[in-house]
Order: sequence, then structure tokens, then C-alpha cells
Amino acid sequence: MANRLNLNLDEWKADLAAEPVTLATAAAPPVQTAAGAGAAELRDAYPAGPTGNLRRGVRVDQDDTADNPAIASAVVVSGAPHAHLYEDGTRYARARPTFYPITNRHGRGMTDQVNTIVEARGYTVTGAID
Repeated sequence: MANRLNLNLDEWKADLAAEPVTLATAAAPPVQTAAGAGAAELRDAYPAGPTGNLRRGVRVDQDDTADNPAIASAVVVSGAPHAHLYEDGTRYARARPTFYPITNRHGRGMTDQVNTIVEARGYTVTGAID
């Protein structure tokens, strides 16, 4: 009697096609949490100033890929028109780098969490995001 291996390729193809959405769904909570925590820390780090616009301008947006269910994303925005002057300085005021140190730290933590999710699904994660 011959041994037979019966593979249901249609089911395997369907599972494989659904994997990006499955991964994005699992990754969405840490992505949103990191963006929210980064925005909150950024608001706290910015000075209140006379108008409060620097703090009030910090928000979390969904980028233009938000309608794609296979992508989990969030964007922290510092929308005050003078935010770049605070961050980069002018010839009259020193630079106060705040945005990137905070958002990069939260981004690294989020990347570690997402990598753990991907590895739990049986994939190998290699490389690094700087």
C-alpha cells in the first residue's frame, strides 16, 4: 500500500492570503498604544507657553494606509506651526530636540512587541530598523 500525502492546497492558500491581515490585526494594539503613549509624553515634555499651541498641536493620525486591513499604522504629529523652531532652534534660541527622542523610543518598544507577535506566528524576524 502506497503512502499518500493529501494537501488541501486551497485551504493553505486561503490561510496564507489572510496572514497579512491577521498579523496587522494582532499588531494594531501595540502600534496604537505606542503612538498614544508617545503623543502623551510629547505633550508633557513641551512647554505650556503663552498659547499652549505646541502642546495642543500634538496628535495621533492614521496615515493614508489606514484603509488597508493588512497594515497597522499610526502617526504622531506635532502640528503647531512653530514646532520645528522649538525642535531645531533658531539663531536666537537653542534647539530643544524633543519629538524624535520620544517617538523613536516608543517606536523601538513597539517594534519589539510587533516582532514578538510575528515570531509567535512562526516567522523569523531578522534585520533592524534604525
